Amino acid sequence: MAQRLLVVGGNGFVGSSICKQALLRGWDVVSISSSGQPFRTPQGHVPAWAQGERMAWRKADAFDPASYKGIAASCTAAVHTMGILLESAYKGQRGSIGGIVQGLAKGLGLSSDNPLKPSDGITYERINRDAALVVANTVAAAQRAAGNSQVPFVYLSAADIMRPIIPARYISTKYEAEEKIEAIADADTPHALRPIFMRPGFMYHPHNRPWSTVPATFIDASHHLHRLHAQWRLPFPTPAALLQSKYAPTGLHPLAGALTTPPLHVDTVGKAICEAIADPHIHGPQDSAAIHALAGWQTPS
Repeated sequence: MAQRLLVVGGNGFVGSSICKQALLRGWDVVSISSSGQPFRTPQGHVPAWAQGERMAWRKADAFDPASYKGIAASCTAAVHTMGILLESAYKGQRGSIGGIVQGLAKGLGLSSDNPLKPSDGITYERINRDAALVVANTVAAAQRAAGNSQVPFVYLSAADIMRPIIPARYISTKYEAEEKIEAIADADTPHALRPIFMRPGFMYHPHNRPWSTVPATFIDASHHLHRLHAQWRLPFPTPAALLQSKYAPTGLHPLAGALTTPPLHVDTVGKAICEAIADPHIHGPQDSAAIHALAGWQTPS
């Protein structure tokens, strides 16, 4: 059967990569967002892949199932990329210094575009969790009515590596969404959805998000240094080991993962998501190593 992919937020940072990778496989793709506009580069250009006949851009509200239930019924898989890293309106300034400062003032972090921002509040619970549950329920109901089962539903989650720099509710709402999406799938017999939860660490792209290459370089260097430390069995502790030791506050322990989890090119994540959709055996959480493997990268020994 030919794939027709629904991408919630296909004009965002990760969503656009998923759309591009799906199109390379010959799939039809429909993106829904609050604007219905195609992806644009930081320079404001619409790339050629976004203008092809297999790519459709539609206006819809994630919290209004009526605005996209017809699309959900016609698709063979769905990916939900909507989310926020900070509870502020920083995304409206699209990567400007002012927007970053505004976000840092509330949550101390950087994040991606929010393609479906609601009009009545920007909270982790509403954007990271509730929006995904509305979409998952809508897709499940549409596919169940059509008599379909095991339809892939991919939720863009995250690795728990940024607490306490990023508030704990960021990751807790992500994992609450995972749990509830799994429950939605389990409630159906036969199951209408096959839930897949992508948990990448830091994602970068040198052209679509130029600033991301600097932290990605440092994180990648840290990852390799920690790996070499383990191979050479050096007699002193690594920074990650110190963060996880009894001498460090418990609240800092997750940051050890930020030093050892390799950064991912956003196209690697997009490719892995498409592969997970195509492989009927993929189900549940997929960490950074699994994402690498799905994308065809060999994990260093």
